[in-house]
Amino acid sequence: MSGVTPVVGFLAAACALAPYAGIQYDEALFASPLYAEVAREMKIRAFHHDVPLMLMSYLGAAKTWLFGLIFWLWSPNVWSLRLPAILIGAATVAGVYALVRRTAGNRVAFAAAMLLATDASYILTTTFDWGPVAIQHMGWALGVLLAVEGQRRESPWRIGAGFLMFGLAMWDKAIFVWMLSGTGIGALALFRREIRRALRIRNVAAAVVGFGVGAAPLIVYNVRNPMQTFQGNAVFSTEDAAQKVVTARRTLSGGALFGYIVNDETREAARAPRTALEAAAVGVRDVAGDWSDDWLDYAFAASVLAAPLWWRRRRWVLFALITMGVAWAQMLFTKNAGGGSHHIVLLWPLPHVVIAAALAGGADRLKRWATPAYAVALAMLCGANLLTVNQYLAQFVRNGPAVIWSDAVFPLSDLLTGYEKRPVFLVEWGTETTLRMLHQGRIERLWSVDDSSLDKALLIPGSVFVSYTPSYDIVPGTTKHFLEGTARLGYRRNVLATVRDSNGRPIFELSEFGKPTATR
Repeated sequence: MSGVTPVVGFLAAACALAPYAGIQYDEALFASPLYAEVAREMKIRAFHHDVPLMLMSYLGAAKTWLFGLIFWLWSPNVWSLRLPAILIGAATVAGVYALVRRTAGNRVAFAAAMLLATDASYILTTTFDWGPVAIQHMGWALGVLLAVEGQRRESPWRIGAGFLMFGLAMWDKAIFVWMLSGTGIGALALFRREIRRALRIRNVAAAVVGFGVGAAPLIVYNVRNPMQTFQGNAVFSTEDAAQKVVTARRTLSGGALFGYIVNDETREAARAPRTALEAAAVGVRDVAGDWSDDWLDYAFAASVLAAPLWWRRRRWVLFALITMGVAWAQMLFTKNAGGGSHHIVLLWPLPHVVIAAALAGGADRLKRWATPAYAVALAMLCGANLLTVNQYLAQFVRNGPAVIWSDAVFPLSDLLTGYEKRPVFLVEWGTETTLRMLHQGRIERLWSVDDSSLDKALLIPGSVFVSYTPSYDIVPGTTKHFLEGTARLGYRRNVLATVRDSNGRPIFELSEFGKPTATR
């Protein structure tokens, strides 16, 4: 059993899905500092350049730094944006395999890596990385792996490198503190002897320096803006706790993103497959039936209850459960957090490790039937996962991405190439960061417009306005309200173009407005 198989499987599944969704606002948010002015408190001045530290008080510029180099070598497009995230996700799968193999054995490692690599929630949230989550996952998996190896081999540089990964993940997004605190409590509860042996001055120094270097931009920001990351972002609340539980179960079962990232099958204007891959995906869905959920939620619940099966490996299973429990409790009781799949999925790969340990433990009890029983059970779970992944792909093919992820943003971007020298106003949230990234800042005057600025925007010569069509507003009624406002101010509308998605649905309209009509 090799770690190559899950890595290759993940790469294949992620690359199959990657081209189908448009680029969502949050997915492109990291690129804003590359092409637009950065708020003073979010940057420092170094070597005669503005260097971004943060995007928001809790969201760092780690991806900005990484993609600044990538986009310098490879202009922004769907693949230069998503392939690096996919490769980071593959590195995480490899890191999980290596970590679990060293701590719980080959069977558990292979099963955990395969379950993670075929998990629809992991594949989608990593590929489209709007959370963002890719660096968070890699930071945890490689951080723990290096820290464990450093302790075992008495290697300060490995410990330092592990804590460097933790620091980078904290800078990437400060909610990594959920997993980091859970990991620390789990380690203290179950690995006190190993921690005591590792508490040497050089190891502690390596850990402090590594973490400090990785999180340096976050630390600098919070020194300059005293503890701004944590003020107002860590507020206790039981609001929406019940819904968060539902979302957690749906994320584990793989079905939470139907209707959010891909249209439901009931959406109008379904299209026929155009390639062999699309035909295969649709054909499998038609034969297999609806697979909007896999079996991982049931498998996880059963595995937790089946303690005798994993008791021989209890320290690592209990470590996973404690880490997950501490992190999940913080999601559950933090205001405005933990309610989306991009938060829940930060608990990964811990549920998969628990399932894998129970699966391997059950197989061990069957003695000579161990290998075939293990293979059949793992194949069934991974097969269910892949059927859910295929369900997403089939719905992408036939029903297209949901409006917030509409692929109409690509022809819209192409259309705006002819308007880069004119002021462009966006009527609704959802496209600003995407268009700025795709045009690499060449749309010099790209602004949002609302009631308070509409009259001024209409007076600017040459202004063009991008709006969703009334049927596809993100916030229903936004376009109608905008058009009523322009009419009330006495302007006549001229629709320059209607932009359709790959299913032929009219998603965007590009308009300009004439001078006010004469009034008495």
